[in-house]
Amino acid sequence: MEPIITTTTIAAFLGACLYKAGETLSEKTIEAVFEHKQELAHSFKGLFTQEIITLGLNEAATATEVIQQLEAKPEITAQALQKLTDNLILLEDLNEQLKKEMGGMTINAEKIGQVIKENYGTINQTLNF
Repeated sequence: MEPIITTTTIAAFLGACLYKAGETLSEKTIEAVFEHKQELAHSFKGLFTQEIITLGLNEAATATEVIQQLEAKPEITAQALQKLTDNLILLEDLNEQLKKEMGGMTINAEKIGQVIKENYGTINQTLNF
């Protein structure tokens, strides 16, 4: 049986992944966006379910705990960041929602691509919003 993955869990995971890419969005910021945009939360859940299950995350997991787990399993970080670059429309949608909900806060997608390239190998995406 698949575990229940809440928006809190997704937000903590996504916040930790973005932190590993040099972004500083709290899981609470992401969770606030997801509460107003449930379809976006559902899309990220679909994108990262396997990674969340692999790390054994639950609703009680904090971004700090997720970061520690990602440091212990860098292949999960690489996989998650690659998924973000492969799904630029989804990342752009999150970026737009952050602008609307959080007063102009944005994600630097170019930085995420650079982190992947430097730490995990070359990617074949153009990351401009």
